[in-house]
Amino acid sequence: MISDNELMLKIINGDTDQIGLLFERYNKMLFGYFFKLTKNQEMSEDLVSDVFLKILKSKDKYRGDGIFRVWMFRIAHSLFVDLYNKNKRLVVRDSVFLNEPESEGEDSHQMIERSENKKLVHQALLRLNEKEREVIVLSKLDEMKYKEVAEILNCSEEAVKVRTFRALKNLKNVLLKMQN
Repeated sequence: MISDNELMLKIINGDTDQIGLLFERYNKMLFGYFFKLTKNQEMSEDLVSDVFLKILKSKDKYRGDGIFRVWMFRIAHSLFVDLYNKNKRLVVRDSVFLNEPESEGEDSHQMIERSENKKLVHQALLRLNEKEREVIVLSKLDEMKYKEVAEILNCSEEAVKVRTFRALKNLKNVLLKMQN
């Protein structure tokens, strides 16, 4: 299988059709990232498209000396921040966050409880500010390494750890208030 860096080199050299392979690899991941931040399907789809358009426009800036996924998420982060700054308050739709498969042996009561807990956590996430929400999405929900999150957010790894700790603490406080 051809690596992301090799695909980007082909794109840089004029074979822009290769962007389709990168899209196939990353569109679901990017959609999940944006949807967790906005809970807006249409907006998330538009942002995913914008990321790949920006990749094509910025292809000459790609150096290939790092991890492609991190470079791509820096673009995604930048687009989200721009959108957030323009709108200041994103329109959030009340819908099911992400559908997870059932666990084996899980009865209907457990499924309902898990669904309720998940919905509560996602509602609490939306009450956090944009920076707190994003660091939790990247580090905990998307399970990226702190080093990768630091590169995406353009800060130190230690700063990401502190931001994540504080954001999780705030999330816990929001959840406690929602449950009372």
